[in-house]
Formats: sequence, C-alpha cells, structure tokens
Amino acid sequence: MTRVTASEPDDAADAVGEWFLIATFDPTDLVVIAKGDDPSVTPPNDGYQKVDRMRFHRDIRRNLIVKPVLQSVADKKRVEADLNYRGRDMKSIIEPIVSGTGHVHAAWVWVGSADELVLGHVPTGAWEWRLTGDAFVAIYGPGIPGIYGRPEWAVGAEYPVHETVDNAVVVQQSETAKFLEEQREGSRHRLRLAIRKPVKDNVDNLVAVQAATQIVRRDGHLMWLGVTWDVTQFDRPEQIAEYAAFSVLMKNVEGWVATVLWDEVWPAPIQIVRWFNHKFPDQFWVDPETKRFRVHPEERGLIRRWTNTLDRAGDAGRLEGVLRIWGVDGTWHEVAVDVARIRGVVPSAAVVRITDSHAV
Repeated sequence: MTRVTASEPDDAADAVGEWFLIATFDPTDLVVIAKGDDPSVTPPNDGYQKVDRMRFHRDIRRNLIVKPVLQSVADKKRVEADLNYRGRDMKSIIEPIVSGTGHVHAAWVWVGSADELVLGHVPTGAWEWRLTGDAFVAIYGPGIPGIYGRPEWAVGAEYPVHETVDNAVVVQQSETAKFLEEQREGSRHRLRLAIRKPVKDNVDNLVAVQAATQIVRRDGHLMWLGVTWDVTQFDRPEQIAEYAAFSVLMKNVEGWVATVLWDEVWPAPIQIVRWFNHKFPDQFWVDPETKRFRVHPEERGLIRRWTNTLDRAGDAGRLEGVLRIWGVDGTWHEVAVDVARIRGVVPSAAVVRITDSHAV
C-alpha cells in the first residue's frame, strides 16, 4: 500500500471511479486499450493510448496506476494502492490478465475514491501465438476458455491454431493476415471479432469481443501476444457486417462455410481464409502446394465470374450455383454453393456455404 500527499490541483480527481484496461506487453510502454464504461470504444492513436495521456494528474498516474501495475506484472497478483490527493482518499485496484505461459499481457485498473463501491469489469483473457516453427501454435490463459465457451481448452496447453479458431469471425481478416505475414517485432494490431459459442438447446450463443495485440520476441521465439475482452453488451454481434453474412448462411443448415477473399493484385487472386465447423471438407482433394480444390474443367473460370458478379453487385451481392469438385475417392462431387457478399471490407470478401455433396 502506498500513501502519498499531493499538492497540485487536478479536476480529474473529482471524477467517479472507473475501470481502465491497460496493455502490458511492454512494461516500459503501458497503453490504455479500453475503458470500463464502454470497452467497445477504441481509444485514440489507433486504439493504444499512452498512460501519460490519461486525464489524471501525474501523482495519481504514478502512484495509483503505473507503480501498482508494474508491481502486479511482477507478482502476477491483484494489487491495491491508496493515495491522499488534495485531502481526498483515493484508491486503485489492479487485476492482472495472465497468459497461459504465466506472462501478464494486461491489467484492469480501477481508480476512484476510497469509499466508492467497485463494480466488476467485462470478462477478459490473455493468449499468445508462437509464430516460429512449422505451424502457428496457440496458448490460452485462464479467461479465454470462458469467453469462447470452450471449457475443454486447457490453460497453458499448446494447440495448432487451426484447431481452435474456427468459431471466430474476424472483421478485416485480410489486414490481420498481412500483419502476421510481416511479423515486425513491436508492431501492434487491433481485432474485432464475433464468437459463435457451441450451440446449446438449438440456440446460438453469440459473443462480440475485441482484442489488442503486439508481436514480441520471447525466449527465442517470435510471439503474437493478445488480450481479449467481451463487449457483447455494448456491441451486439449482429451489428458486425461479416457476422451478418456468416449467420445467414450458418443458421440451421448442413454443410461447410468459409470466408473467401479476392483481389486482382494478389498472387493468389482468390483465397479461402477460414473454414467454420470443419477445417475443410475432407472428402474433397486439396492440392498440397496451392491448398486449392480441383474444379471440373468445364467449370473453370466460373468462380472468377462469380466474384466479378459480386463486385458489380456491391454490398448487396448474393448468388447460388453448382460446382463439380474432385474428391479423394477419385470421382467428381457435385456441390451446391451459396455466396453472400461481406459488406464494407477491403479487399472484396464473401461468406461461402458448400452443401449437398454427392459423387457423380
């Protein structure tokens, strides 16, 4: 506990107490990534506001925020601090967000009067992806399984990324892919996601979350560190354009669903960036080099024509068609394809559902 008497005036000290989520990826550069009154609102400066830009007087920042946060990071424990400021007793509460490897990625910090009632903050968890090696590996902290509705995920266990991400819909997936491809140490990236928790009683449990991330080098590995928090009560998943298209195609329908991106300037103009429910339809043959399906020769170019149609249709694009795809059983499989354009993203993107497959 720290008690300091400050003499400089500061109107901010009269404000009602509130929570702040502070990222601690780099303890020498603490940044505010969310506020408790509405954690769906992104702070200025691309979502990472420096702590020294907070409205509090420097004595409050130093003794109720910075010092106890650094202590919480070091001890990995809840910390409380108090301060007598201009004759007013103030306090702070620091709750660390610990990753699956025991590192503190962020801390919720409550600052207010010593006699105020402190309410809770939204569910929050830390995670990391190891970017070196043959495949990305995900490691989750204590809060993540609850947010994702996946109690079977073991804290601290290593999972191939493709086994754990399929129930998340990421807005601006192409930006995330580009960010990870560059893998610049110290670079930061914000995410906005909709989570489809496992269905219970035939009712979808939809959760909206945000995440702040940073790439760091740790123990010889390049790591993508993140902290994720639940903003469902502030930003309903149905408001997220990509999820709107995704949910239209997923609702009570058999089959496989993927998010697809296309851009004329890319080396691979059409890319499947995510499968939902299944990693990919395993009865279809996939080229081990290009990761593409083999489409019947009579239908080559059909997918490109569809993308052109969707581009001309703008945000309202939706179409249906039939394709023949080569199967691992050595036969052609006829599949129904339903495509819904994702609104407001660059490059162009759509959600694709494949259903009713049978050999022909």
